[in-house]
Amino acid sequence: MRALRWTLGFVAAVVLAAAPFVLFGLDVLKDPLARRVKEATGRELVIEGSLRPVWSWVHPRFRAERVRISNPAWATDGHLLVADAVEASVSLLPLLEGRVVLPEVHLARPAISLEADAEGRNTWTLESTTAGKAPLPIHIGSLTVDAGQVRCRFPARRVDAMARVDGRVERLADLLCSAL
Repeated sequence: MRALRWTLGFVAAVVLAAAPFVLFGLDVLKDPLARRVKEATGRELVIEGSLRPVWSWVHPRFRAERVRISNPAWATDGHLLVADAVEASVSLLPLLEGRVVLPEVHLARPAISLEADAEGRNTWTLESTTAGKAPLPIHIGSLTVDAGQVRCRFPARRVDAMARVDGRVERLADLLCSAL
């Protein structure tokens, strides 16, 4: 009986803590999230629209509307990604180990700018801003794109290509090859 009370108390506390976010959205988390991304990668994350939870049976799922992620200062295009919406599910246990695992990511009408320079730098690797630290480990299980555009610039190889992408992207290489 005592264990049942503790369990019910814990569940009630979680529900009470989560209720404001579920009822009113997660917009209060946009600025802290943008600061954390800036600290970890040096990139600007801007969510101009709403940030809200989306129902999912397996993993917590979130939708951010009107999203921009900046490119590094050396890149030609100012943004790595500009999308009408980004919806992603998040695995919670890997977060405890400092890893970001996104089993599913969906991009709605994105414009993606991928670029590599002669020094071997590229815009899709999110480098750590802390000296000596490895790039931020983000694993994306499944990526789907709805009415997207990808631009690839590889000046050392004299490549500047644009492509439309629609559907599931199996690997980043598939995204790159669709533009070449």
